[in-house]
Amino acid sequence: MKPATNRHSVEDHFNIRVFGWLGFLAHPIYYLVWTHLILQPYDNLFLRLSSSLFCIPLIFVYSWPRRLQRWLYPYWLFVMTYALPLTCTYLTLQNGFSTMWMMTEVMGVFILAMLIDSLLLLFINLVVGVLLAYGAYWLDPFMPISWEAADMAAFALIPIVMICAVVFNFTKRRGIAAQERNKALRSLAGSVAHEMRNPLGQVRHNLNRIGQRLPVYHPDRPAEALDERALDRIYQGVAQGQQAVKRGIQVIDMILDQVHDKPIDPDRFVYLSAARTTHKALDEYGYDSSAERDRVHLEEGAEFTFRGDETLYLFVLFNLLKNALYYLQTDPQSGIFLRLEQGESCNRLRFKDTGPGIAKENLDHLFDSFYTAGKQGGTGLGLAYCKRVMRAFGGDIGCVSVLGEFTEFTLTFPPVAEAELAVYERRVMDEARPLFAGKRLLVVDDGSLHRLTVRNALQPLPVALDEAGDGNEAIERVRGAHYDLILMDLNMPALNGYEATERLRAGAGGHQGRTTPIVAYTSEPPYIAQGKIEKVGMQGLLPKPCTPPELLVAVGDYLRRGAPAPVVAYAGKRVLVVDDTAFNRLFVKETLEKVGIEVMEAAGGEAAIAALAGRSYDLVLMDIQMPGMDGLEATRRLRADRTLPRSLPIIGLSGKSGAEQIRAAQAAGMDDYLVKPIDSALLLQKAGEWLSSAPLPDTGKSPGALPMKGYAQPPALDLDLGAQRLGVDRNQLETRFFPTLLQDHEDIPQRVREAQAAGDYRAVQGWVHKVAGLYFYLGADALHAQTKALEDRLEGEGIAPTEAIEAFADRLQTTLDVVRRLGSGSV
Repeated sequence: MKPATNRHSVEDHFNIRVFGWLGFLAHPIYYLVWTHLILQPYDNLFLRLSSSLFCIPLIFVYSWPRRLQRWLYPYWLFVMTYALPLTCTYLTLQNGFSTMWMMTEVMGVFILAMLIDSLLLLFINLVVGVLLAYGAYWLDPFMPISWEAADMAAFALIPIVMICAVVFNFTKRRGIAAQERNKALRSLAGSVAHEMRNPLGQVRHNLNRIGQRLPVYHPDRPAEALDERALDRIYQGVAQGQQAVKRGIQVIDMILDQVHDKPIDPDRFVYLSAARTTHKALDEYGYDSSAERDRVHLEEGAEFTFRGDETLYLFVLFNLLKNALYYLQTDPQSGIFLRLEQGESCNRLRFKDTGPGIAKENLDHLFDSFYTAGKQGGTGLGLAYCKRVMRAFGGDIGCVSVLGEFTEFTLTFPPVAEAELAVYERRVMDEARPLFAGKRLLVVDDGSLHRLTVRNALQPLPVALDEAGDGNEAIERVRGAHYDLILMDLNMPALNGYEATERLRAGAGGHQGRTTPIVAYTSEPPYIAQGKIEKVGMQGLLPKPCTPPELLVAVGDYLRRGAPAPVVAYAGKRVLVVDDTAFNRLFVKETLEKVGIEVMEAAGGEAAIAALAGRSYDLVLMDIQMPGMDGLEATRRLRADRTLPRSLPIIGLSGKSGAEQIRAAQAAGMDDYLVKPIDSALLLQKAGEWLSSAPLPDTGKSPGALPMKGYAQPPALDLDLGAQRLGVDRNQLETRFFPTLLQDHEDIPQRVREAQAAGDYRAVQGWVHKVAGLYFYLGADALHAQTKALEDRLEGEGIAPTEAIEAFADRLQTTLDVVRRLGSGSV
């Protein structure tokens, strides 16, 4: 037994309880036997009763309050020392070391050795107990000690008994440990299977949706063309399927991190907006139906900034959503309600569901690893990992519940001081200056306020900025000037961002248009737009709305990467892909051949060595886990071959992401490392770095995120907050931004009503999209949330309730009226 351990097993608690019962009953019984049945010279009622009473708390080991759990094992050691070596040795001394009492002493030592599996702890326990007993004996001896030969022989048995008991106990513990390892492996397998059901179900659902929308196949005639909406739904299904796969991979990584107790790295933490990141989680979660999504509500409330990792935070919310929706299945009237709260000592997210609740006896163990109650197929890893994540963020997670009424989880976050944010903003600006110096950017957006927002964010930097109001104007601009980067809105009248990019990549803007980095700047959900922008040749995506520091970090990152290498740059490049799985080789081959790279294949380490002996290659992609000769051994042999250039880059491919695996790859001679399943964009980026004559610099971490500062319950239009988000003062907001806003949006409420009355929901969606993201900059958070919800509804279903459209038009009209009055100075 190792009492220093914080995680106590069921076996430990069982032993403690058994010891408590034995000590409680045995001492009074022995006292009665030695004083009334088998008379002994000496016994002590006080020692017997005190030992018995000390054992009572151990009987109720399962009922100890959580705050006292850390004192359980020290108390148990104290009781064992008092009830066994101290009491038994003292009574043995007072009875003159008679044979009967020597047997009692030997029995006490055996029991002690059975309970304590550490020799050092056993020795300390015995020494302390025996010394205290000798001290008490010399203070008041009842009978002198008589050392007869028989007694000496019995005394010599004590170390033998100790050794035998310890060996027996050690063997028993090894068996228990083996059983616990088997249980952990079964739990791990069950956890992976359970956690993957949701993403795999989403993949299957989206594949079925795509299959339903594909035209009927007729081998004797061309297939019918897909209309715009059907094609858009197919893209959406692909995007949602890819998102589900991505989340599934993340879940597996987190399960393995939890099992291996891998620490969470705080170096990758960035500043995040609690409101926007929570909105993102609710939008990206894989609901089974739109009705299920409608049961989840985020109340408009306080906003705050926290420092953490977006992926980990999304996992926490996904886990809470999954658990809550599971238990709400039987009650169609129940719902889930999220609310952000700002406080002085900490900020909070309250996640409450009006479901069946959690029994009180389960609450104390809710965040224990491998603990689950009442959930078929549950593994108990989710909430334990949530606890780890929140504590890594510097906060915590707790739960209160009333059976039959509700369950509420509270996520706490340490407040981020304004001084800390100011330091971050200055650092972002200082890091951006050399990146933007001498650069020329083009902002393409039909919303003049969005263009003005970008211009205002970049104004302090030494960068030239041009503007275009649609795709056609953007092509004309590119034809007449060189740009280092283009920020392209996706949804614009006349020529949208997708078509404009496609034409630029086809040469409509001249040679520069083929290679200039183009970044989508859009309010569309990133995971939906990602597939479309990659298809037309964009390099990335920047979501609307974003704050100036977010804009600088993201745009700076794309400037750092530079222009995408044209296909001609890879002409004549030859890559060898080594993998025992044909599908993996096919994926890599098709991805690289799209950019003009010649790809050869090898199915194993021996085949790779033979292929490299026969011809030259510019890059090797080497799978690590292969039958026969694995990738590590193949790499070591290639590096030892003096006929091959040492400069030949070898990139390892593996499904493992642990530091130990990466170190092994480096030690074998690999130059880089990619984790399977490989993202096609990342594969192309890595291949470009190693194949280019001037490799691309390391892009570092993903773009950081800095939201607005916290504020209390926001009004309908919070101009101070809006000015802060834009990085201007309130006067500039009213004089520069308001006129542009009114010019662009004044007639939108009426146009929305007209389109709704005509049943033209496509037009409604277009006008709603024109508004999307923009009013965030004015602090109109309620309108921003309402716009996003309506746009999502129209995007997903193609229609929306009349009352929802009218409510949006009314609120937009009210907001514009306030803007008009403020701009004229009548408020």
